[in-house]
Amino acid sequence: MVAGIANPAVVKSESRFKDSGRHVMIHAYLHILRNYIVFRGRTSRADFWWFALAQSIVVVVGLILMNASPEVVGTLLALYLLATLIPTFAGVVRRLHDTGRSFWWLPLGIGFAPVAFALISAGLAFIGFGVVGGLFFTPFGIDPEAEQTFMEALEVGIAFFVFGVMATILAGVLAIVLLVILASPGDESENKYGPPPNHPTPTTEEGRD
Repeated sequence: MVAGIANPAVVKSESRFKDSGRHVMIHAYLHILRNYIVFRGRTSRADFWWFALAQSIVVVVGLILMNASPEVVGTLLALYLLATLIPTFAGVVRRLHDTGRSFWWLPLGIGFAPVAFALISAGLAFIGFGVVGGLFFTPFGIDPEAEQTFMEALEVGIAFFVFGVMATILAGVLAIVLLVILASPGDESENKYGPPPNHPTPTTEEGRD
């Protein structure tokens, strides 16, 4: 190459790189939204995580703007998250498909969280009932059967709480496993859920990461 004269191939490559860096997230974001209720097929790792990044940016910006107008911005943000809930779940399912795994990994990864919350809530309710009854009613000569009821409620509450803590730990482990799966490379060849994603993004020819 002659000094002072740019190589056209290098210039073209650099221009394409800058263009891809500018538009890859919006391409992936729109790709997920266009497949709003599509739970079949596969989504590449790049598309899924660029979409996740875009969602995170929207949430962070919304939380910042809530300082100016909590009611309006909070309502708009809640509506936005509700509107993108289905495409987000659909994207997760297709990302699982891309790694050769079924839909059932999703409820397995997040299903124990509400169970843990319910167990801990029930445990605290029973413990509160037993403690309040023991502290405020027993000293006044309450019926022995009622006192026994308070004690049993306390024991049940402790059992629920312990199981809730165990479920919380299990939910955390399963959530980490799900995140690791979602961050794993997809199958290079066709699997039982279809061929590799061929959605074109600015970074690759075939839309693969």
